[in-house]
Amino acid sequence: MPAVLAYSVTDQLDFKGMQDLLHAAEQVGKRTLQCGFDSLEASCRAAVTGSVIRRHAWLKEQALPEHVKAKLLDAPLQKDALFGVKAEEVLKKMEEKAKSMQTVKRFF
Repeated sequence: MPAVLAYSVTDQLDFKGMQDLLHAAEQVGKRTLQCGFDSLEASCRAAVTGSVIRRHAWLKEQALPEHVKAKLLDAPLQKDALFGVKAEEVLKKMEEKAKSMQTVKRFF
């Protein structure tokens, strides 16, 4: 008898049970992955929040104009520095401007 014709009602029920089991295992796997992704997202959000709080605390103690502080707060986050390259550019421009103003004041 060919294998296709050898299936009985019991074999079909077992096949349906296996499909249900595989579907349940798939759902467990998806939910487990989603939990991992959610944990990773929460960790990233906590790290970013910590960096933003550190930036606010540092800027609060600095005698900088408010528009400069706003630019620094909007600078992209960097893993190795509190402000990164953009902050260096802003601060360097401020220093150059201050030096220019001192030079102008000397002449007047």
